[in-house]
Amino acid sequence: MLTAAQGKAVLAGKQGSQDDVGVLSLAETVGNMGYWYWYIQSESLSWSEQV
Repeated sequence: MLTAAQGKAVLAGKQGSQDDVGVLSLAETVGNMGYWYWYIQSESLSWSEQV
């Protein structure tokens, strides 16, 4: 499963740096926020534990 930073990098057509992923992970933990993804082609959803 991708993190939000990785998902944004994929959409932008570039790889996110490891630092970006670490900062996002820290922010999600501190802010008690999660994420979700809708995979349109496979009609499936995935989400983090915080959602």
